[in-house]
Amino acid sequence: MEEKVVRLGIGVMILDGDKILLGHRAKKRADTGGIFMIKPISDRVLIKMIEEEEKTKSGILLASPSQEKPQMAEVIEVGPGAVNMEGVKKEMTVKKGDKVIIGKYSGTEIKYEGVNYLIVNEEDILAIVE
Repeated sequence: MEEKVVRLGIGVMILDGDKILLGHRAKKRADTGGIFMIKPISDRVLIKMIEEEEKTKSGILLASPSQEKPQMAEVIEVGPGAVNMEGVKKEMTVKKGDKVIIGKYSGTEIKYEGVNYLIVNEEDILAIVE
C-alpha cells in the first residue's frame, strides 16, 4: 500500500499500511518525502534485525535475554559501494529490501526514532535469503 500524507491544521499524519505516524516524526518524514534519514557510506549497509518469537517444545515463549541474538535481517539502506586502490567503485551485492544473514557479532548498533538498527560492512553479510 502506498503511503498517504494528510496535512492537518496543526500537524501532519501519515498513513502507511497498518501504521499511523503523528506529530514531529510524521512531519519530518513528510518534509523529506518519506526518505530514510540514515544513509550508509562506502560499503556499509543499514539493516534491521528480524526477531522471531521462540517457543520451547512445550509451548513456553522464551524471554529475549534467553534467546540467542538473531542473525537474519532486512536491508533498509545500502551505501554507494567502496572504491578500490585503482579508483574503481565496487558494486554492492545487496539491495534495499533483501533478507540477509549476518555474522553473530557483526556491526554497530544504533537507535533511530525509537527503532534499533545495525550498520554492518557488506563483507559481514554472509548470505542473501531468497
